Amino acid sequence: MAPHIDSSKLSMRLGSFRFQPAPTMTYSQSPLTNGDGLRMADVVTLSFQGTLLNLDNLSSGDTSEMIVLRDEMINALSGEGNEFQLQHHIGSTQPSGTPIISGIYPRVDGLSFDAGVWVDTIPYSFDLVYETNFVSGTVPIASYSDSWDFQEDEGTRAIRISHSASAKGINTTVSGGASDALANAKTWVIARMGVNAIPAGFPTFAESGVLGDSKFEKYRTEAASTTEGTYSAKEDIVMAQSSGWLHSWTAQLQTNADGVTVVTLNGNIEGLGRFDGAIDNAVSGWNVNVQPALSGIANAVYTEMSGDSSLNVNKVNSLSVTRDTFNGRVGYSVSYDDNPQQLPSGISEFNISKQIKLPIRKIVGFEIPSRIAGSIIHDIGTPTDGSFTLNGTAKGVIDTQLQYVKEFCEDQVNDLRPNGALYNQLWITDFNKTENDDQKSFSFNVAWAFTDNLSNVPDPSGEVSF
Repeated sequence: MAPHIDSSKLSMRLGSFRFQPAPTMTYSQSPLTNGDGLRMADVVTLSFQGTLLNLDNLSSGDTSEMIVLRDEMINALSGEGNEFQLQHHIGSTQPSGTPIISGIYPRVDGLSFDAGVWVDTIPYSFDLVYETNFVSGTVPIASYSDSWDFQEDEGTRAIRISHSASAKGINTTVSGGASDALANAKTWVIARMGVNAIPAGFPTFAESGVLGDSKFEKYRTEAASTTEGTYSAKEDIVMAQSSGWLHSWTAQLQTNADGVTVVTLNGNIEGLGRFDGAIDNAVSGWNVNVQPALSGIANAVYTEMSGDSSLNVNKVNSLSVTRDTFNGRVGYSVSYDDNPQQLPSGISEFNISKQIKLPIRKIVGFEIPSRIAGSIIHDIGTPTDGSFTLNGTAKGVIDTQLQYVKEFCEDQVNDLRPNGALYNQLWITDFNKTENDDQKSFSFNVAWAFTDNLSNVPDPSGEVSF
């Protein structure tokens, strides 16, 4: 059995404040476990009961002097980082000042003063609490939470993951220095953040479609309390295709009064990753994958929506692109139409006309003087020569090479020129061109003559047929 120590022969201090006389003390100890039931340390509670006395004037009976003593105790127990010491005092079996308990920096809990007249005494009680016997190899935390939320994003066929973790640290500082509770809480939380911390087997019920399950960190937030020793962090993660971007778009099909149908695509490319990595991925997605595929997407929409002609996918009707650097996004709007007169890129104006003079039976008239019945008409049994003429003008945009305009005109002429296989003979009778490099303009006139069989020409007295 431990020897009895007379409290009158003890000196008790918290920081610089000395308790006179020393109160009685009760010691209790219990294990401190975290949320998993794992023991982190032991919690020691020192419970004290004592009486404030005006030792300088025990017979004063002055309540105001007792209030001053009470306030001094309140101020002493309100501070932080104060060392608790219990020492032998005069008359003890050990020299005065010999420590019994020292090197403890507890927190004060539950200071109270009993009801009374407080003339010459004030009964009081309080607890000092501290942790000890810390388990090595563990992060000392008193409580924690760690939660994950998995949500399908139907617009991008991805999964949006929200992760939050928090912890309340335990102060393991025994030197009276600043508390390391916040540092311990932060250590525990940070070790559980990031894409590699996603629980095994998740997501289970939520699905990301067919775009893959690569994981990209997006945004982070954190909060800390130095007084409570707590730390929390949140992060957003996207599970999507490994290329690092998400593409979403909408389509609109409109037909105007002229019967021209326009297909418009409005889209957004969200770059995945953090900081400049997000916009780099978005731009790469636009240049490498999205932009080359737009004509195919528009044509598929046109076909699905029952377009009745061919969409001009080789020439963009209009295009606008926006770059949102700090949000890591690229937006666009592009349109195509099915106007058969649509000109290719680089050509601003084009007109062409075709004139065909068909062969007819060659009739020769002989004028006879004084003949009342008019000329004598003679069918000489051969057709006239036919002619085929193409006239056109074209103009390019200001930065187009004139050679490109000329080659475009050549293609149009060669598409419309007469097919020599359809005639007995075919030859060019006229070939003219005019060009202006400053205006990027080009005009032409090409004419052919041809012969055909008499059996193919119209009957001079028959009905007209085109």
